[in-house]
Amino acid sequence: MTRRELLGSAVALGAGAIGARGQVKGPRGEVKGAPIQVKGPGQVQGPGLVKGPGLVKSPGEAAPPIQYRQYARCLPDYLEALAADAYARRNRRIAALRTPGDIRGYQAWARQTFARLAALPEKTPLPERTPPSVRTTGAFDRERYRVEKLVYESRPGLFVTANLYLPKQGSAPFPGVLFQMGHTNDGKGGASYQRCCQGLAQLGYVVLAFDPMGQGERTNYPLANGWLTRLDSADDEHTFPGRQMLLTGDMISASRAREIGLINRVVPASELASATMALARQIVAGAPADLFASADEPSMDEAAKGGAIKADSRFDMLANRLVVVAPKASAIDNLAFTPEAFTQAIGSGHLATGEVNTVPVGKYAKAALQKLELWSVVEPHLAMTDNVRAALAFVARGEAPLGIVYATDAASDPTVKTVATFPETSHPPILYPAALTATAQPQAQQYLEFLSGPQAQDIFRRQGFRIVGAQP
Repeated sequence: MTRRELLGSAVALGAGAIGARGQVKGPRGEVKGAPIQVKGPGQVQGPGLVKGPGLVKSPGEAAPPIQYRQYARCLPDYLEALAADAYARRNRRIAALRTPGDIRGYQAWARQTFARLAALPEKTPLPERTPPSVRTTGAFDRERYRVEKLVYESRPGLFVTANLYLPKQGSAPFPGVLFQMGHTNDGKGGASYQRCCQGLAQLGYVVLAFDPMGQGERTNYPLANGWLTRLDSADDEHTFPGRQMLLTGDMISASRAREIGLINRVVPASELASATMALARQIVAGAPADLFASADEPSMDEAAKGGAIKADSRFDMLANRLVVVAPKASAIDNLAFTPEAFTQAIGSGHLATGEVNTVPVGKYAKAALQKLELWSVVEPHLAMTDNVRAALAFVARGEAPLGIVYATDAASDPTVKTVATFPETSHPPILYPAALTATAQPQAQQYLEFLSGPQAQDIFRRQGFRIVGAQP
């Protein structure tokens, strides 16, 4: 590009931000700076402008205003325009979403775009699964919670320091929170972060608070005589290695993505609760509710143990089946429950299902695979999610060749097909109990009767559920 072409591009870029009298507009259209003026024979005056002769043809001749660009604003204004355009396009796209299929398509695009920007391996549904090698280096107790000091590896040889907050009240499993720090140099030791984690633990949450790279105990570029960074700030501890990683085809965001989402692998699964169990405990703790419809029996048992439901109103409302699904375009139509068939179908890919120790569908899947002597074949290939719809989405997007979900979920998505149905004797019955809460309003009884009546049952059957019984 010639200098003339380069100058023309710069002028075109800045034209929209310059007012009619040579004034520079700010990001919201406000006028910044004084107008540029022509003074005397060919002399131009204005903030930051170079004066010189020859800018008008003859002495005393009136010259039109000359619009100059404040070049320090070129790049910021350009990036701001890009961001505003992207934000407007995002809002238009979200406003156009009308169906569950539209939403799943948008979610798939967002995941794929993030994976590409973060330099994650193509079609990898979860961060690379390597043993976290967790070590406990110390611990201390407070009245209502316990803190354990952990060191684990998000990738082989890449160590992460963390505090694990464990509540003392209640019983496991507990709902879990992965606590991401801001930019404080102290990382997880920051006073405001500690107060928040302590509060969550006292409310009954397991909290894993880890140091981001370059913060807290994870200083990567320390001073020779101490642990504080020799760089200008904790932010530079992110960007400095990020530039180096680009040379290897990696990105700092890929490492961060691998660090996030490790709570199910760092914290013992027995300590964590499913979303349904967490909901039951919220009702026990006094969350306002009139009716509780549970995704599994243990969660309803938890609510009953805490006195949160009316025991005489409880009944098993619906039942479901456990199935194996594949993408609609898959060559597999009928999958046999044999090690050879599953090995061939999965190949080097993943089988998606819920987290097998906390999420109901994952628990059923593990029980069935163990009963059919397939667990040892499938377990190394599991891509575990925090709910059944996330597992279904992996298969729908083609990120996993197989998934284990409920029959009703499989029927709801036209982009997948059922290739096998587990024998009902291979796992505990999949039942959905319902009950009035202890604080239910009188009209809640009418709604519960409606749910067990013929009109609602017809709707449930169309969605693939099986009717178990009527409300007592």
